[in-house]
Amino acid sequence: EEIIKKKNKYGNSNFGKDCKIQIEFISANPTGPLTIGNGRGGFYGDVLANILETQGYKVTREYYINDRGSQISTLGRSIKKAQGENIADDELYKGEYINELADKIDKNLNADEAGQKAADLILKNYIKPVLGKLGIKFDVWFSEKTLYTSNYQKVLSQLMASDFVYEAYGATWMKTSKLGDNEDRVLIKKDGNETYFLSDILYNFDKFNIRKFSKAIDIWGADHHGYAPRLQAALKAIGIPEENLDIVI
Repeated sequence: EEIIKKKNKYGNSNFGKDCKIQIEFISANPTGPLTIGNGRGGFYGDVLANILETQGYKVTREYYINDRGSQISTLGRSIKKAQGENIADDELYKGEYINELADKIDKNLNADEAGQKAADLILKNYIKPVLGKLGIKFDVWFSEKTLYTSNYQKVLSQLMASDFVYEAYGATWMKTSKLGDNEDRVLIKKDGNETYFLSDILYNFDKFNIRKFSKAIDIWGADHHGYAPRLQAALKAIGIPEENLDIVI
């Protein structure tokens, strides 16, 4: 009788009413269409968010957009080659979508500009429409670029002041081996460019110290299995408790 009376609300509770949870899932690079693997993580994250909401948690569904770095430069060079420029690079992106994008992007743009424009178009024309068909809606589309305009210097200073960061071979390293990782990791390469690792540290600083989430749940593909220990080690170094972040592979 209780089930019939409550219908779809049967089993709901306010257990998590004081807890803000961020679930970050899919987050495929804006360098090409989504894959079946992305779809698996998409349904997992969306269903998990639905379940937590029935228990009173305040859930934010978030898509992290990797819109800076080497993959965007590679995307730009791929576009320029498709537009007829002589670019010798075996690591370029290939596929019919590259040719389609090349026709839509101004040939006067340089490679970096073309890469940014292509990433925007991929997000708009290849990723968001597919997610709409899947019935998955995100509350936040978070740009990696914004991490380097807000708290970058604050977090970097905090890292530099710790005993876990050092300079070697022209690069800036973190002693993640002292925090449970199997080796130390680079934060800033000798060419001055930041690594994905540093971006992820900045991103989690934003999650917990700026937006004040109680817990974050990241849903990653199997190819990221070895990455989890180093990120959780880095969070320890900036004072974020390990239990605040759950990583689902």
